[in-house]
Amino acid sequence: MVKTLFLNPELAFAHNIKLKAKYDRIELSEVRCEEVETDGDMDVLIVSFGTMARVCRTSMDSLRSKGLKVGLIRPISLYPFPLEEIRRAASRAKLVVSVELSMGQLVEDVDRAVRGQAPVRWYGKAGGLVPIPDEVTEAILGMVEG
Repeated sequence: MVKTLFLNPELAFAHNIKLKAKYDRIELSEVRCEEVETDGDMDVLIVSFGTMARVCRTSMDSLRSKGLKVGLIRPISLYPFPLEEIRRAASRAKLVVSVELSMGQLVEDVDRAVRGQAPVRWYGKAGGLVPIPDEVTEAILGMVEG
């Protein structure tokens, strides 16, 4: 059974063209993210959202106190995803780390944004376990050193 607003293929195609134009406008005008310390060259760019972004902000401060140049991008909207913002920042980073409260769903979008400009790594926990800032700091230090 086909369920659509438009049973006529030409009308359905025209409707899809309108929807694509709408989504293209949304992608240009409604991306929302916070960038912290991403203007200069970075040893590490962290990408994280929600609760983990707050944990990463503390970890970022700790890593910076150890001499690393660290920036953070916190997506506020996951759609549209801040591809250009991440791509631009990744071009100045030696390493990009996606820190998540999941088993790696965000890292796929981050990797797509980075486009091979820097290695992309993942760190996270799931199932209700929330890493503390020291755990994130140690994980990122391990990635940088190893």
